[in-house]
Amino acid sequence: MLLAGADGAANARTAREVGVSVSTVREWHSRFEAEGLAKFGEARKGRGRKPTIAQEKIERSSP
Repeated sequence: MLLAGADGAANARTAREVGVSVSTVREWHSRFEAEGLAKFGEARKGRGRKPTIAQEKIERSSP
């Protein structure tokens, strides 16, 4: 996706090829411009699956 953008491909075309929305492509481009490639693969805080077991319960069950 980033390489397509660097080659000058339109966001709409990239979105179709990758299977995401145009707004997602724009967000990826913006994030890459702001943070570079080093942090690109990291999930931002608050993203991803939330824990299903409370931390307190895990701590109580630890030996």
